Amino acid sequence: MSVQIDNFFTNSFILKDEESVKYIKRLCELLMEENNLTCGHLSSSAYCHMFPRSSGEEYSFIISMGGFADGGPYLQHSSVRGFCLDRYSNVVEQNEDCEPIHIFEEIQKNLKEGTWFFVDEYSWDKTKAETAVRFFHQDGRTKVISSYDTKKLILKEMGI
Repeated sequence: MSVQIDNFFTNSFILKDEESVKYIKRLCELLMEENNLTCGHLSSSAYCHMFPRSSGEEYSFIISMGGFADGGPYLQHSSVRGFCLDRYSNVVEQNEDCEPIHIFEEIQKNLKEGTWFFVDEYSWDKTKAETAVRFFHQDGRTKVISSYDTKKLILKEMGI
């Protein structure tokens, strides 16, 4: 049985305020605790680093993370929002009912107005390697282009 390992790298993004910076840093920390993940596990070399960028913009960062085995940067709802005792009888029920928290979607929600960022994703297992580029804009727009889509486009352009 083969295990897929996923790695993610953002270009520079600009958060809107100090509160957003603290929140995204907290999500990075939560991602490094396996019991917070919705699926998969962390490899022994897993990491999530949030580096400040000296782009002249306050609250500018990049994120480099990897080592997610058979999963990705998805956090259980209760790990981020806490247990909602008034709505659910237990944490399992809450996590099944609520969408997982995805770090890049949370960055998108906390971007400075009018800004955007890309995520380069690289995944591999014993039989294949895959890449994707994801785009996130502060206004909610997203786009994903996978290496599979790129290969189809090349074949089409070559008349194959």
